[in-house]
Amino acid sequence: MKIKIIAGLGNPGIEYANSKHNTGFVIIDLIANICKADDFEFNKKFNAEITTGKIGKTKIIFIKPQTFMNNSGKSIRPLMNFYKIKPENLIVIHDDKDILFGEFKIQTNRGPAGHNGVISVMKNLKTENFTRIRVGTSPSHKRKIGNIIKFVMSSYSKPELNALKKISKQIFERLESIL
Repeated sequence: MKIKIIAGLGNPGIEYANSKHNTGFVIIDLIANICKADDFEFNKKFNAEITTGKIGKTKIIFIKPQTFMNNSGKSIRPLMNFYKIKPENLIVIHDDKDILFGEFKIQTNRGPAGHNGVISVMKNLKTENFTRIRVGTSPSHKRKIGNIIKFVMSSYSKPELNALKKISKQIFERLESIL
């Protein structure tokens, strides 16, 4: 059976739970739910919350690193080594302030575009050869974000969280077609 790791990037702690920077955590929770995966459980060895599920005939190991965003690779790399998973079998889901909210892009073998969580993964894996699902958080092309840190740490509204459910279903359908 084919095995893939899907990592959602974010920060641990209730204060970050529904922030835009935790989009990776939000989306991975929703996708794991669609897969009827068990609840995430903390794994001390990998300093991550982990669960498993299936998409089609592919076994998925879902991981939410608990290392904080900028050290995500320190959690993902040991898990990949343990399961002998090559970088091309890793999918990383993260927020992207350069993409409109409601949209996402799936890309492989691309640079980090300044995203510190992705930089950490690339640094720890020593490669860009993995798939990224960049989930848009930008309010519009016309509106300037201003203070980036304040923006990415701001929380989603209830309507936005509902929209993320729809987006996660779209991402799941794309994953079904490519796995």
